[in-house]
Amino acid sequence: MNPSMYTMSRLGSLLSLSTSNRSVPPPGGTANVWAKEMRIDREAVRSALSHLVQPEALIDAIGAAVVSADSMLLYGSSGNGKSSIVAALRRMLPGAVAVPYAIDVDGNILRVFDGRVHEPLPPAGGEEGADGATPGVDGRRDRRFELCRRPLVTLSSELRLEHLDVSYSTAERACIAPPQLKANGGVVVIDDLGRQLARPEELMNRWLAPMASGLDQLTLPSGGVFETPFDVILAMATNLDPRELGDEAFLRRIRHKVHVPDPTPAEFLEILRRVCAAAGIDYREEASAVLMREFYEQPGRSLRGAHPGEIVHNLLDFARFRGVQPELTVEPLRTAASAYFVET
Repeated sequence: MNPSMYTMSRLGSLLSLSTSNRSVPPPGGTANVWAKEMRIDREAVRSALSHLVQPEALIDAIGAAVVSADSMLLYGSSGNGKSSIVAALRRMLPGAVAVPYAIDVDGNILRVFDGRVHEPLPPAGGEEGADGATPGVDGRRDRRFELCRRPLVTLSSELRLEHLDVSYSTAERACIAPPQLKANGGVVVIDDLGRQLARPEELMNRWLAPMASGLDQLTLPSGGVFETPFDVILAMATNLDPRELGDEAFLRRIRHKVHVPDPTPAEFLEILRRVCAAAGIDYREEASAVLMREFYEQPGRSLRGAHPGEIVHNLLDFARFRGVQPELTVEPLRTAASAYFVET
């Protein structure tokens, strides 16, 4: 057998153990493969989301959803950080995952490792000539595997159901694993749920059985059917009202529904302070008070977490064009905000 491949039967016996709370070694290795009973604490969640200003209740809701190692739906208005939250999920997850370069399914080569998805960890111990491969029983490297950070795969708006099955690459002369198999041990993200070519109900129906059993049934281009482990957190985000995505039965299948709210005025101003600090601009209370009064309170506009950064970017653009030092004073901030919002 090619030393970079792993048989499907052996991979299944190895990774299927990950549906229990066990530490599963790759051949002779000691890396933790996915465990359904994920152990994380509030500090891990808070640290992963430290670049965002979010209420404590949201920290708890995200932590509970991740601990479930099941499905979650983040919903709420656009611009409040849903995409940033799901992108940060893998930073909350402890441990690493051993990713096979390829597996042998009844003589078909199925490539799993993808350099765009999998991030190898540096070798432990600093051995000369060591790579990121998993150590074997006798201390030698098992080059069929790469020890990686837990992966995160984001599915685009062009997603169709057929994209969730095995494809064939004529260039590589091999079958290519679908995204959920590449994401084993990590997170599958569907951002902007409801905008994909596949309907939300179709996506949930496709993954309902795998989420329940921990096994996904895939079809080779030749027509052969086989099972693989399905050990992923399924994280979805949408700007739509969840009731527009499907009926009560559809929503019931999603374990955790997490509302990402608009920021409070205090949270909004804290975001503005952080943005100013990152841009090297002094934060000024009088200018922020004018911004709040003229562009939010008077027109009845909702606060959004993305607004401070985008308005300050406008302020920097005007300063650069005029050849002046950017300052968060009333007139420059008023000009920047006026250029950002569409007035009716």
